[in-house]
Amino acid sequence: MTFIGKSFGVAAIMATSALFAFGAQAESEQNDGLNGTLWLQTSVEYKTTAMSVYAGATRLLDAAIGDHNWTAALEQDGNYSTKPPAVILDVDETVLDNSAYQAWVVAEKTHYSSKTWAAFVHDMISIPTPGALEFTKAAAARGVEVFYVSNRKAPEEDPTIENLKKFGFPYADEKHVMLRGEVEEWGSNKTPRRAAVTEDYRVIMQFGDN
Repeated sequence: MTFIGKSFGVAAIMATSALFAFGAQAESEQNDGLNGTLWLQTSVEYKTTAMSVYAGATRLLDAAIGDHNWTAALEQDGNYSTKPPAVILDVDETVLDNSAYQAWVVAEKTHYSSKTWAAFVHDMISIPTPGALEFTKAAAARGVEVFYVSNRKAPEEDPTIENLKKFGFPYADEKHVMLRGEVEEWGSNKTPRRAAVTEDYRVIMQFGDN
């Protein structure tokens, strides 16, 4: 386990303590990273909103599967009505909650770096975003394949897959986890990866950024 893995457990506590330590000073010198992390980790509103989005999507699954003209991908073209259904989700803050990393950044009074982020990913300590696991399981139970399209880097594929598997996310494998740089044309723009999925599937829903 890396140094992040050893310290992340207390990072959230330290971040929470820091908020109260600032007292009145926090009103004039707000720490956006601190406040944002606290909101993600403790806010009922955040959890309710995330769960509501996924619950709404779950209710639409049957209609999306049954309507063979239904697609959510701009890259989808040609005759896709007979293709099996699939959903595409981003990973970070869509499927996995990485607020432990941000809490560590706040507690250590440092900033994001590719080195510490890679260490965090390899520790496989991200937890499911509220509602994400339930949605992906509901989709898989209906015969919908789940693809995870993320701008995590290719060397981070194995720990990403293991992190997803740890919580029981369906289709957590090399085929369905599509990271930046795995293929030469797979850059930060996710269009080529989405297009690759549409070659064999009808994409009925997408979640996350571009």
